[in-house]
Amino acid sequence: MTDGQSKESRTRVQSEFRRRVETRRYACIHSTRTMSSSSPSFPISRFSSLLGVHTTLLLFTALYLPRSSFLLSPLPPQASSRDRPQHAFIRPLTADPQLTLIWLCVGVGVVQASWATWMKIEHENARLEMFGDDAESRVERTLKSREDKLHTLKDALVATLAASFFFHVVLVLFGAPLIGHFSKTYLLALLLSLLIVYPNAYTLKTPALSSDPNALVHRLTWLRLFVELSPRTPHERFFVYPAVGAVLGSWMGAFPIALDWDRPWQAWPLTLAYGAIAGHIIGSWVALLLNAVVFLADANKTADADKARVEAVEEVKSKSKKGKKGQNK
Repeated sequence: MTDGQSKESRTRVQSEFRRRVETRRYACIHSTRTMSSSSPSFPISRFSSLLGVHTTLLLFTALYLPRSSFLLSPLPPQASSRDRPQHAFIRPLTADPQLTLIWLCVGVGVVQASWATWMKIEHENARLEMFGDDAESRVERTLKSREDKLHTLKDALVATLAASFFFHVVLVLFGAPLIGHFSKTYLLALLLSLLIVYPNAYTLKTPALSSDPNALVHRLTWLRLFVELSPRTPHERFFVYPAVGAVLGSWMGAFPIALDWDRPWQAWPLTLAYGAIAGHIIGSWVALLLNAVVFLADANKTADADKARVEAVEEVKSKSKKGKKGQNK
């Protein structure tokens, strides 16, 4: 083989190798951009602090707000099991179950209204980060902001009220007293509606029944989240998991009522109400934990892609230097 042929063969091999490395490099860059643009960044620290405040307020509502009814008046005598007195901390919560449920609905309603406002802000910021924003959309959003907030609030309240009647029917079908404890059963249904429906209806907006393509996509989103239970983004997990936790917590709270202990805290429907609040809190923290795990996993994948890209570039530079040295020889 002549020197010219060997030099030409060497050049052809080098160019082929360089092409493959460049292909790998662009694939790494494309995968990195895809991972960074397909899902918005999730603010773990901010959500941790917000969820900590939210949990504290819910615990205060559940454990301390109902006690305010008896600050100025004496507690009534224990309704059952008087030979086994309750703890002084629990007595105000079980003295009047209906009054306790009223306090729970009032407190949870205020806390959930604040939480829904924060969730709406975070959800809108995530959408802007994912799909971008321009001057025209900012002006349009500013003009419609006040009217849109009032309309969304009205729709969320209507949806919450309608869902409370639906939950009442479901509770009766599952064995709740139909007439004997009607007011207590409805208060439990209203509490479930405040925990499950109001934040989601205010943040996501209630689905419309029109034939508009946007309305159809909106309805499919609600079906995907709350029928298929298939969240795809970190914020969607905060919609689904607390709602599922509240339902499961309320369902599990029905089991202690069947026990024949005849304790005041077994009165209908205290265990279901506190189970729903506990399930909502647990579901929220599970969503945060899963979001943190997914976020760290995506960050690790991005770091690996960046490392592979840097190695590919360094490899191209190294081979090009060797090729130049070979040509000089």
